[in-house]
Amino acid sequence: MVALLYKYSTLHRELDPGCGMDDDSCMRVNDGKMSPSLLSKNLKVRIYKTVILPVVLYGCETWTLTLREEQILRVFENKILRKIFGAKRDEVTGEWRKLHNAELHALYSSPDIIRNIKSRRLRWAGHVARMGESRNAYRVLVGRPEGKRPLGRPRRRWEDNIKMDLREVGYDGRDWINLAQDRDQWRAYVRAAMNLREEEEGGGKGNVEEGRERRREKETGKKRKSVGKRRSKRVKWRKEEDEKEEKNR
Repeated sequence: MVALLYKYSTLHRELDPGCGMDDDSCMRVNDGKMSPSLLSKNLKVRIYKTVILPVVLYGCETWTLTLREEQILRVFENKILRKIFGAKRDEVTGEWRKLHNAELHALYSSPDIIRNIKSRRLRWAGHVARMGESRNAYRVLVGRPEGKRPLGRPRRRWEDNIKMDLREVGYDGRDWINLAQDRDQWRAYVRAAMNLREEEEGGGKGNVEEGRERRREKETGKKRKSVGKRRSKRVKWRKEEDEKEEKNR
């Protein structure tokens, strides 16, 4: 995947290939570019969709993303949307606070960056699957390299991402290349991948916030159980001591 460094020198973004996806500076957004009061929110959203997003998603059809990299892209988009829509005044405390992710998605009312990537990736996969055997892209897709794999867990492949994307939209079959030969049916899956909501995604693997909440609930449950065990041991020990004192009397 092409490594990009996005710097806001103007409203356009500059590319710097010397930055990796894991670098925090790749996701740094200048405070003074997407939050001027002279521009309306609708105009800022249009600038984001027409200027910034095409640069970020250049060549995303061939990306192989892990869950961690997907989360980095979500954080990047949420930072820009928070600059666009600004803060919100709390009705209870009266203080200004940042918008939550759910509030940002409701205001943005468009598919998020991960939905765009998965939809474009499925669209390109359908084109490659329908190519003839004489095309190099099709040869790379169906070819099997010679030799042995190195030891350890194999890295995620582009085809693995395609199968995961299809599983999210309800297709559990293995032979997706034959499925792609039907243009109308494949187009329906591409649209479903674009319009799929986060709460409808299979397994909820990409939702990091829900995972954190589950871990917190488990940790609090374990703490409560440990506290309850300690209390029961103390009560039991006190009863035994009282019984011993009564016998000695």
